[in-house]
Amino acid sequence: MNMKTCTLLVLTAAAFADSAVNGQALGEVLKAEIPFGFKVRSTPFPAGGYTLQESGNVLMLRHIDGKGGGVITFVIPDERPQASATGELVFHSYGDSRFLAQINVPASKARLTLQMSREEKELARQSPTPGVLKTKVEVSK
Repeated sequence: MNMKTCTLLVLTAAAFADSAVNGQALGEVLKAEIPFGFKVRSTPFPAGGYTLQESGNVLMLRHIDGKGGGVITFVIPDERPQASATGELVFHSYGDSRFLAQINVPASKARLTLQMSREEKELARQSPTPGVLKTKVEVSK
């Protein structure tokens, strides 16, 4: 395990431990059906169903059937001007490459933004106006 992976695991464990100690429940589990392949930072994912769960500044994304794997990454939380009954995932698209860029949480003003990977930054330099794709998100019961 490399140093970057160890650091991410320690920070993730600390974020979840902090939530448990302070009596805060983990964020609601969101479900999304994503009809195309995409990347979260540098990790590729196939089209399919996914669950997303946020705690503090940490996002866990997992393939519903477990075959597509999962990822834990940091997000930047902020607010949208207005709440929307439905949520959505926002992707930046550069040719055939798609990157998860933002999560607009349903029934909330909450918005979670992912930092751009080196690969996405390079593609953005070559094509400064990415295409934007949106996919609906539901709260899991």
